[in-house]
Amino acid sequence: MSTTTDRDDPRLKRGPPDETPTQMADVYLVLSDGERAKGYVQPYRESYLHTTCGAVTRMAPAIAATYARDPWFYGATWCCTCRMHRQLSEFVWEPDGTSMVPGPKPEE
Repeated sequence: MSTTTDRDDPRLKRGPPDETPTQMADVYLVLSDGERAKGYVQPYRESYLHTTCGAVTRMAPAIAATYARDPWFYGATWCCTCRMHRQLSEFVWEPDGTSMVPGPKPEE
């Protein structure tokens, strides 16, 4: 698995969360280094718990930093046990149990 900042990268998987087990995507979209360097709007965390199956998944640092900088960037995430991308509402952050669903996005 790798990351890209190119929204037009043909390796990006698009669409709704998975309905059946599948492989992880080959590449995941992340914010640029410069955008992530602007600071975080929520704590930096690398692990989350899938409340449906109880599995904890760890993510790559660039993805974790993208979540911390822009919690509204993603609408789904991967479960390493279910082997599916699922809605954020099914996950909580480790270790504090905070929902991965962000609150309302502040107006810019």
